[in-house]
Amino acid sequence: IYNTLLASKAGPLTLNGYLWPRASSIYRPNQAFVEQTYLRRHYEVVSQVTFPARPLADVLNATDLSFLKADVEGAEMEILRGADRLLDGCVGFELELWYSRNVFDGVPLASDVIAFCQERGFTLVTVNTPRLWHYGLPHPEMESRGFVGQGDTLFVRVPHAVVDLVRSGQ
Repeated sequence: IYNTLLASKAGPLTLNGYLWPRASSIYRPNQAFVEQTYLRRHYEVVSQVTFPARPLADVLNATDLSFLKADVEGAEMEILRGADRLLDGCVGFELELWYSRNVFDGVPLASDVIAFCQERGFTLVTVNTPRLWHYGLPHPEMESRGFVGQGDTLFVRVPHAVVDLVRSGQ
């Protein structure tokens, strides 16, 4: 366990604690939107704590990373950018990506993360069923199908790229 937040660069970073702790994030909620959903109480800010933040490459102080799993409420891109050279030998990662900025102001979108990963030789191979956000409606007989908010994704290097990494000693 490391007493730090992961980020693209070292420095202080504020974590917003929400009434629903699993939703806590470095990003602030878009209150105008959240207030219109069934989850409005979940995203009430109940605390803010500033922690030291460091890049993953500095925290691990390692030469390689095989696989990365991150579900950090929008900060996945911060972790990837801070992984730096560790991504060179990485085979893949599972990330939660956001498809809309309706929930969190300024959160990197899935399209941004996908482009970042593809530029580094990773292929998007799986997208799970995304979670839907539903508007709070005035009457129970009304139905809201909701819209795509976020979902988990799997990125890997294609098999021949992994073989090339092994052959090169990475």
